[in-house]
Amino acid sequence: MIKFTLFIIICCNVLCIRCYRNYKSPFEKTAYFSGLISLVLIPFCVIGAFLIMTNIQDIHGNLSTYELAIFTWLITAAISIISVIIYVIKGLKESANEQNKQDE
Repeated sequence: MIKFTLFIIICCNVLCIRCYRNYKSPFEKTAYFSGLISLVLIPFCVIGAFLIMTNIQDIHGNLSTYELAIFTWLITAAISIISVIIYVIKGLKESANEQNKQDE
């Protein structure tokens, strides 16, 4: 389940970068950079997750940097997923409008 969730998040990030690379509005700029930041943070967050899970009796010391990275990654991944959903809905509305114009 974790692999599938990570796969979906990575696909959403790549779609954000692809769809919003020619950004014109602040929302599109946010979506583009959240996709980039999220992809860059994934390896760092995976290492941090393993360290946090194996930190029995505080062996690894203070892991607050990894926790901050994971929190940032979760926020940017959520922004990317919402941006992709908005992009798909906008595309569906445009295609429905084109079909209505063709029917008339």
